[in-house]
Amino acid sequence: VTPSAWPCPLPAGRVFLHAAEYDRFVPPRRIYDLAERWEAKLTRYRVGHMQITSFPQWLRRIADSVRES
Repeated sequence: VTPSAWPCPLPAGRVFLHAAEYDRFVPPRRIYDLAERWEAKLTRYRVGHMQITSFPQWLRRIADSVRES
């Protein structure tokens, strides 16, 4: 699955992407490139994949950032 090959599913600025700087499963560079291609809002976190996807305090931050937009 290569999301960067797909057109943006929503109008520019309506897609929110979150990147974990130390992610070994999804290289952050790919997320940065996708955000640029889709004109998406990008938030970077100085954590790894497991912290951003599994720890409640990080999930709350992500949810809060989407609610604020």
